Amino acid sequence: MSQEPLDLMAIRRQAAAASRAEPTATAPLLVGSTTNIALKYTAPDGKFYEDVITVRVPTAHDDKARMGRIQAAFAGAIRFDALPEETRAWARAMATVMVLIDKPPAWLDQWMQSDDLLLFSLYNRMAEHEALFFRADLQAGSGAPGGRLVAVATELDEAIAAQAKRDRPSDT
Repeated sequence: MSQEPLDLMAIRRQAAAASRAEPTATAPLLVGSTTNIALKYTAPDGKFYEDVITVRVPTAHDDKARMGRIQAAFAGAIRFDALPEETRAWARAMATVMVLIDKPPAWLDQWMQSDDLLLFSLYNRMAEHEALFFRADLQAGSGAPGGRLVAVATELDEAIAAQAKRDRPSDT
């Protein structure tokens, strides 16, 4: 799989332009850092399970560090980035669910290890919750109601813009 090279100057220009935008006063709908997810599941053995589980947004230090350690443990002696993409996605989902669900029912621990549909369905709902909590649609400057959440300006903005202008090929 080949990747396009990153254009760092383009990224800087985009960041500089975005940082000059002023946050707007209109606030979007806010969600809490925890939420309940109603989970219904029919296991491969035919048994039906139903629970309401509480999930939370990860904290910067404890939760994210724990999730990283779990993912590293899944990789074993192999570098994590050397694993196939689907294995990395599975490890990320498994670590997220393991860390961010408060008191998971025993059946969930049992079945999410082997049923990828269960694991990824739950992980995707948790990712949606985190995106809503951090208002990710606004972070990207999507033009959603409420506008940008953060505006950062420095005295370097003009220098960055001038450098970007010099780096652009002239059309003459």
